[in-house]
Amino acid sequence: MAIWRITTSISGIGPGGPGVSVMHWEDPGADALDGALAQTAEFWDDMSGDMVSTAVINVGTDVVDVATFPPTDPPPYTPPPTITGDALGTPLPWATQLCVTWKTGIRSRSATGRTFIPGLTELVNDDGTPSTLFLGRANAAALALYSDEGIIDLEFGVYSRKLETFFEVTSHLIQDKWAVLTSRRD
Repeated sequence: MAIWRITTSISGIGPGGPGVSVMHWEDPGADALDGALAQTAEFWDDMSGDMVSTAVINVGTDVVDVATFPPTDPPPYTPPPTITGDALGTPLPWATQLCVTWKTGIRSRSATGRTFIPGLTELVNDDGTPSTLFLGRANAAALALYSDEGIIDLEFGVYSRKLETFFEVTSHLIQDKWAVLTSRRD
């Protein structure tokens, strides 16, 4: 069994170096890495329509099997094609992002994860909150990520390093307000 940690690099959306997003996929047969990469790329492709045109999204910049200790590199793979943002318009402030919260279905040992969607434009902003149409598109992309049955024996989830456990995502939450990312330094 493999638990793939797929890193996505997102650049061209603000100051500093590229942002990084990490997603985890459980692959019991350790043979569906291409499917996990494709599903991750599909999510970012769905979101790219609302990201600034300067955004460059590279899925699979780093892939590791975290089910082994120490984590091991995967077999040779080809990363999906680069995805670019499609939205024109004024960018939202860099710290203003959409937060997708991933939830697992086991109450006694549950886990949550988050994915932040950066590089959005004023076109999806409705008086300081995400527009209803944008929230609909984001919810559809999130639901497709963990409910797509097209790939056999591949589950999207949250991985706990502390517990060394994978939790399958069963639902998600996208609030109708922006997440504002700030530095932890005070």
